[in-house]
Amino acid sequence: MIKLDNVSKSFSNKGQKIKVLSNFNLKIKCGEMISIMGRSGSGKSTLLNIIAGLEKIDEGQYIFNNENLSSKGPAELAVFRREKIGFILQNYPLIDTKNVIENVALPLQYGKASKKEALKQAKKMLANLDISYLENKSVDTLSGGEAQRVGIARALIKDPEVILADEPTGSLDEDTEKEILDLLVHLNNQGKTMVIVTHDSSVAEKCKSKYKIENGRCIKGEAN
Repeated sequence: MIKLDNVSKSFSNKGQKIKVLSNFNLKIKCGEMISIMGRSGSGKSTLLNIIAGLEKIDEGQYIFNNENLSSKGPAELAVFRREKIGFILQNYPLIDTKNVIENVALPLQYGKASKKEALKQAKKMLANLDISYLENKSVDTLSGGEAQRVGIARALIKDPEVILADEPTGSLDEDTEKEILDLLVHLNNQGKTMVIVTHDSSVAEKCKSKYKIENGRCIKGEAN
């Protein structure tokens, strides 16, 4: 489903070229759940941004479902991201002026669905994740775990093919972390392809395949 072939990516900092990824190779099968670990600054978030089409690579190829995205322009990548990718972040940027169901419905409204239809689908998504009781809550009253569930609902509302999770449990307590991880495993069991960036080995252990980034390259760990 996803193939990164000899990918390199550099950034400029104060006139210096800093290489983050170098001859990076990774294959992700449809329905796979993988973890990416590595030190701070190793390129984990850069990797997610490349997969999402937010960052262009310098060298190599990025293939998604047999389509080469390396040569696509910003407009084409924006469509790809909107239709294929769902993001789960450590601190999900919910909008304080909207309640839970309105936050979850937003991606559909950006896609030009009517407000009525978007709210109908958001209601269904909240029910699917067993959080209908949060529907009319203000987001500033949510606990960390509740906010993360709402963020997951918003990431899933357009039924993306791939979920990219950047430290999805990094700000949660141990019990809430387990609940969120169980939810992610459940979504994977339903067929969602999932890429999880984490510094936490207990999170990585939940994944069927484990990788780490060292010196800009991808190293495969032991499979579960």
